[in-house]
Amino acid sequence: MEITKELYANIINHIKQLEARLDCVEYEVWEEKEMAKPTRATKRIAEEGRTFAKFWEAYPVKKGKGAARLTWDKLKGKEEVLKLCIDAISWQKETRSWREGYIPHPATYISQERWLDEPDIINNQEEL
Repeated sequence: MEITKELYANIINHIKQLEARLDCVEYEVWEEKEMAKPTRATKRIAEEGRTFAKFWEAYPVKKGKGAARLTWDKLKGKEEVLKLCIDAISWQKETRSWREGYIPHPATYISQERWLDEPDIINNQEEL
């Protein structure tokens, strides 16, 4: 079959009409998603994202964010853990090991529950 100028023009016109229809469909789907009300699950996921963001902001080492996020997502009681982490990080920053640069990566800190560590006591004084 030989393609004539007329046939070619008809094919191009048909393609443009299909593209126009697809644009409308994509726009309508996008509009529906924008107008959807958040479910309990999406609210919970958003809240979990906020707790991780607060942890990440407080933690002094910014390495392995993806691994840290995956480990964080496995935790239960994220709000409580976040408070414990922030409290622990505040005194852990002052320890000799952290000042000398030994700070666990965030994923390690989370997976080992390092917020439950107790300060080392040397001669009745906290390790400083």
